[in-house]
Amino acid sequence: VLEKLKRRRHTLQNPYKNSTLSLSLMVHEITEKESINEWFSKRTWSVSGNRVGAGEEDVIDTKAERVVFPRDTEEVSQILSSLPPSQPVAVVCGGHSSSNTSTVAVANAVVVDLQNLNSVSVDEEKMEVTAGGGVTFRSLAEAVGDADGALPIGTGDTVGVTGYLVNGGISGYFGRRLGMLGQRVIELTFVTADGVIKILS
Repeated sequence: VLEKLKRRRHTLQNPYKNSTLSLSLMVHEITEKESINEWFSKRTWSVSGNRVGAGEEDVIDTKAERVVFPRDTEEVSQILSSLPPSQPVAVVCGGHSSSNTSTVAVANAVVVDLQNLNSVSVDEEKMEVTAGGGVTFRSLAEAVGDADGALPIGTGDTVGVTGYLVNGGISGYFGRRLGMLGQRVIELTFVTADGVIKILS
């Protein structure tokens, strides 16, 4: 729902850009264990207790062997199509997965971090919002709010919109009045596990 349109376009950057995580934004991928663990400590919102097994130490690190930072949909496609079918892959948007399946991942996994796909644009004439796969609630809320609009999102500003959306987009705060975010999608571009780009509309 976008109202009182001001007829201008917004492009906002991910709120992570000014943090210490910005060092890895210049790197297409990281493979050294120490660097991967540093990425993990800054990218994971919390570590779930169900990831701690009997006899393991309290400190949990990611099991990923490589973290890649695609800059657009085509790079996501190239990364996935270059991997063997048996390669474990995890995708990170906001890093809020309660099971930590995206950041802890599994042994030898390749983690695709979407933080560079962080653009948000508002077409105020059509009353439509286009968001990249790495956009968080803060970026989306600021863009939509500047256009005097509203969308049914949550209140955690660093939660990733993609993960929230594909799970339906249930908002405890806005849900009664605005429904679910998933109900408002008119087009979705995604990449399959074998690297094929598809558009649903």
